[in-house]
Formats: sequence, structure tokens, C-alpha cells
Amino acid sequence: MQGNLGLLTTLHVILTLILAGLVPFIFRRLDALRRQQQYLITLIYRLMDNQRLDKGSPDDLPPKT
Repeated sequence: MQGNLGLLTTLHVILTLILAGLVPFIFRRLDALRRQQQYLITLIYRLMDNQRLDKGSPDDLPPKT
């Protein structure tokens, strides 16, 4: 029983160290994905705005004389 306890403790320490190393990596990836998502949303809104300006909405047209 004593030998198994040492093995379990060793496995616990190893898994804890692995998880401690993975957590910052995961948060960095999530932050990068969030920034990429914000960039894409901004790009989509710019493209939609440019398309609206290129087509011109009826409100933008001068009054007919």
C-alpha cells in the first residue's frame, strides 16, 4: 500500500505540473482568438459600411428637381 501511495503522489505532482504549464498556454490562445474575432468583426463592419456607401442609400441621394 505504501508503494502505491508514493506512485500516486508522483503522478499527482506530474499532472499538476503539466496542468500548470498548460493553463497559461490556453489563456494565451483564448486571448489571441478573442483579438482575431474582434479584428474580423471590425473588418466585416467596415466592408458593410463601404458597400452601403458605394451603393448609396435613397437618403443619400440629392432631391430630384
